[in-house]
Order: sequence, then C-alpha cells, then structure tokens
Amino acid sequence: MKIIKEIIGNSAIGNSPYILKTIVLSIFTTIFFTLCIMLSILIRFGSSTAIQFGY
Repeated sequence: MKIIKEIIGNSAIGNSPYILKTIVLSIFTTIFFTLCIMLSILIRFGSSTAIQFGY
C-alpha cells in the first residue's frame, strides 16, 4: 500500500482532492479489467473468429 501511495503522490494527480483520485483510479481500474476480459475472450474464441482487415 505504501508503494501505491508513493506512485500516486508522484503522479499528476498527487495534489488533487481525494474524490478526484478515487474517480481517476476507478476509471483506470474499469478500463484495465475490461481489457483483461476482452483479452480472455479473444484467447478463448479467437481461433473460431474470422478477422478481416480492410474496407
């Protein structure tokens, strides 16, 4: 927990109010878990999916 507080303190949101830090961290966490879920779905069902590039 000490490392996380140090990283937040040295980041751009370090001097922001507590509620703003909470909002930023919750948005980051939501994006991170969404990407993890998307990756797991792609790994699981990617071999049966037809992916086409182009217009």
